[in-house]
Amino acid sequence: MRKVIVLSCLATVFGVVLAGSFIGCPEEHYDVVDDAEEVAGEGLIDAIGPELVDAEGNTTSSDALADKDYVLLYFSAEWCPPCRQFTPELVDFYEEYAEAGNLEVVLISVDHSESEMYEYMQGYDMNWLAVPYDRREESGLDQDYSVRGVPRLVAVDIDGNIIKDSDQYGPVGVLEELVESF
Repeated sequence: MRKVIVLSCLATVFGVVLAGSFIGCPEEHYDVVDDAEEVAGEGLIDAIGPELVDAEGNTTSSDALADKDYVLLYFSAEWCPPCRQFTPELVDFYEEYAEAGNLEVVLISVDHSESEMYEYMQGYDMNWLAVPYDRREESGLDQDYSVRGVPRLVAVDIDGNIIKDSDQYGPVGVLEELVESF
């Protein structure tokens, strides 16, 4: 019995480590285009579009990002178990470092509907902004940042240049790397 408990605990820890590093929900759960483009030339605000929304559906100008040192683009969905596991860590990070790090998180939802996106944001206390659901595909951010699975966390500057990327560091690693730079 003790071996079963130990093996179960090890499997859980191993799963958490993998989910927090680079394993996510695969691309077959949402549309992905293989051709990656650089956003740097057009600027992040232009790529995102004129407005962002909060968890209640209130709109704000994308210009709210203009004075931020870092923007964390969070590609995520409620249906994705690794996303649900990582999101509370990102919420805690945001609450602790948003002001000190002069950063904003922007959710790019790959949920199946707008209502699912808002339920996800509200259910996890995401007090940050999101690309409006009906604008996600039009924004091209999935393509610009070569999103192949979620969760995907990409720290960029206001020009859209990648600073840290979860493909290289894992989502938790991106947060750890950013803390070191504050």
